[in-house]
Amino acid sequence: MPRAVPNKQKLTSLTVTKLRPAAKPYLVWDSYQRGLALQIQPSGYRSFKLIYRHRNRPRWYHIGAADAIALADAGHIAAELMLEVIRGKDPATEKRAERDAGTFADLAQRYLEQHAKKRNRSWKQGDALIKRNALPRWGKLQADAITRADVKALMRSMDDAPMTANLTLANASAIFTWAVNEEILSVNPCRGVARNPTTSRERVLADGEVPLFWQAFCEAGLIGAALQVLLLTGQRPGEVAHMQHEQISDGASRMKADGRVRRTEPAIGCGYRRRCVRSLQNCTTMMGPASYSGNLQIGARPCGVFAASWMLNAPRRTT
Repeated sequence: MPRAVPNKQKLTSLTVTKLRPAAKPYLVWDSYQRGLALQIQPSGYRSFKLIYRHRNRPRWYHIGAADAIALADAGHIAAELMLEVIRGKDPATEKRAERDAGTFADLAQRYLEQHAKKRNRSWKQGDALIKRNALPRWGKLQADAITRADVKALMRSMDDAPMTANLTLANASAIFTWAVNEEILSVNPCRGVARNPTTSRERVLADGEVPLFWQAFCEAGLIGAALQVLLLTGQRPGEVAHMQHEQISDGASRMKADGRVRRTEPAIGCGYRRRCVRSLQNCTTMMGPASYSGNLQIGARPCGVFAASWMLNAPRRTT
């Protein structure tokens, strides 16, 4: 059977209104603008479409109803979209993906379940920031409708907490970046928004301060012993809190990271290794064999959690 010849003619404002509906929907292609077509439904509804091919598959892009947009404007839009197609983009798929993104609250929940919980160990902190700061403003907005101006307005509303604003921006940006990578959205509105200036909080103890801290730790019992190990090894609080006997060898520790074992030397020199071992022994002695299950913990609570207010702000000694 021979292929049907496309109904093609130069569309004008007069022909758009004069064409009559038929028993089935049909297309009238514009002979001037490539890809532009007028679709007429049996009900009489008329709309402009851009029809193109992407990766050898046909794509239909709805431009608008013929009684809502002029033919000249439809032609301009079709020309801009065809330029995007030539550049390798797929406007119809991008438009459908943005429509399916739902509200920002929906998008944030999808990000949480499909990505953050699987790959981000600190997802709870990020989720709390988004729920407290972003959802009250954006939760009911369509995700693709959020603009850079909305992001800047959110940052300005948190001028009294610049660090929290920066963290909220970083977590919101992570959501939008994931959505762009998953082809749910086409742009990340957080990109290019300036973060608040920050100052470093890290400080190295002076030589005269180390004995003062050491004495205070000696008087703090189990928590103090754990903090002594933290000070001597320069490790992260979580690593020290979950350190095990088999990870210690002559004062050096073999810490597990991402399922692999790595060797970590004390941060302040070999002369303090015996003190490190002694502090670990003090931890074991104070906890007792009944409560010791391999990690530095009190019952079921790791000492790093018990001493979070100390350990998260503990000073680090470096050479």
